[in-house]
Amino acid sequence: ERVGGGFGMKLNVSAEEGSLHFRSTRYFWSAFGLYIPLPHWLAPGCTHVVHKDMEDGSFTFTISMIHPFLGEIFTSMAGFTREIETKKPV
Repeated sequence: ERVGGGFGMKLNVSAEEGSLHFRSTRYFWSAFGLYIPLPHWLAPGCTHVVHKDMEDGSFTFTISMIHPFLGEIFTSMAGFTREIETKKPV
């Protein structure tokens, strides 16, 4: 997953209790054909994304980052619903 400015993270993906979980395993910087893994001590923490289907066409998306020494740096949760297109009479 690339997050901008050439920075990105490798992710492990798993299915747990009906949700998809994405957990960062390594951060990197990539540009001009170079791939440079960042040392773990320089990483901002473990990023964890959960995509949960709500069974009504909607889903929640939760992202958190937990640093080994600073603890939780941030968490954000959003809900999304599918917009149903209706045809208007002509």
